[in-house]
Amino acid sequence: MTDSFPTIAEAFSRTAAKYDAFAEGHPHLARLRGKVHDHLSRHAPPGGRILELNAGTGIDAAALARRGYRVHATDISPGMLARARQKVERLGLQEQVSVQECSFTELERVEGAPFEAVFSNLGGLNCIPDLTPVIAQLPSVLRPGGTVTWVLMPPVCLWELAEIFRGNFRLAFRRLTGQTRSHLEGLYFDVHYFPPRRVLGWFGVDGRTARRAHPDGFFSGSGSSRSSRFSQKARRDAPSTFKFLEMEGLSVITPTAESKALAKRAPRLYAALARLDDALSVRPPWWGWGDFYILTMRYLPE
Repeated sequence: MTDSFPTIAEAFSRTAAKYDAFAEGHPHLARLRGKVHDHLSRHAPPGGRILELNAGTGIDAAALARRGYRVHATDISPGMLARARQKVERLGLQEQVSVQECSFTELERVEGAPFEAVFSNLGGLNCIPDLTPVIAQLPSVLRPGGTVTWVLMPPVCLWELAEIFRGNFRLAFRRLTGQTRSHLEGLYFDVHYFPPRRVLGWFGVDGRTARRAHPDGFFSGSGSSRSSRFSQKARRDAPSTFKFLEMEGLSVITPTAESKALAKRAPRLYAALARLDDALSVRPPWWGWGDFYILTMRYLPE
């Protein structure tokens, strides 16, 4: 567990009740979660067992259980997990959902391995600067052929960049340095933003492999010689046991997940933006320019 984790755990424990309340009556966030669950279901076998990292209050675990999956929900926040346990009991999902306090940096402590899928939603993994220690532990919790579906925050978010036109330069540019200082419930911790190219490098996959998987090309018009050199080094150091399956953006054209107003006040405009968002989010380079992106890999040990 990293030095910042106790602070993060306390911050999210303090906000657990607000977290659930915020999700209520939030059609935009419900749409985003639905897209994530649909994406995961395309790759995880029906009825399979899923290890969820950063499960929070159990919103995703409950939704996936309703789809027929069995979910082992883990998190480091006692307050979040308390609400997850209450939710599981209230919904009668005790047979489908189990809960454990455990860090995603300590997967050797996870109970019930191996699983058919490892899942993390809405940027929970963005609180450390490097995901290679997590990726290195995945073989201990994944079955051969299992999948990894992670929802991560990129350094480019078009909706936030548009804040330039409102004079909100701090919000517009906060991601571009790759790191920002986050404030939650009176506590501060760092949030890190990962370009898709970098995460693929950590998995030992390069852009050429992904281009073959997507005829439209991969990261066309993006990247630099510096990031290319970084990816080459990452691939040399990374395990070669993961295969790229799919990536799509979340909220490329629609507002960020925090926004409730547009979907509720202007449903027709929001619906039009959502249709455009759905069309663009599966295409490069748009898929890396949203509030989040969904990345799925398959574990294929030699």
